[in-house]
Amino acid sequence: TLPAMLAGKGLGGMMFGLVIGMAALVGVTIGFDLAAWRLAPAILTLLLSTMAFSALGAFVSVAVQEVFEAQTLANLIRFPMIFLCGVFVPLDHLPAVLQVLARALPMTYAVEALEAALLGMPTCATALDLAALAGFTVLLFALATIILRRRLD
Repeated sequence: TLPAMLAGKGLGGMMFGLVIGMAALVGVTIGFDLAAWRLAPAILTLLLSTMAFSALGAFVSVAVQEVFEAQTLANLIRFPMIFLCGVFVPLDHLPAVLQVLARALPMTYAVEALEAALLGMPTCATALDLAALAGFTVLLFALATIILRRRLD
């Protein structure tokens, strides 16, 4: 079925992201001598983040006709997301309108949850960040399925 095919493609992307993310997490753990109890929330964040970004990739890939269009659309989403989501500049330093825009992007929640996990400060907000990542995954996967189904009909 169509959702199963998209899920298979998404799992491939997710596994690639997990391998890269786990390698970075191992390096950070060793380099900063992190306590082992911080790893569980960091791994959960990594898992949900890769799911959300894989679903975003699936959505982008079915929303266009040609490969070069997918690359262009992905970059159009990816580059602003990197600069708006707290990777380089904390959200509270952004103008209010950009803070609202950042809340519409999955990377914001990934950055917040990973930061809380690695600093050892998980809170109720962390649970909301993880729920938001799961929500993005479901929404983007559903949209990708709908678009692909319409395209094939």
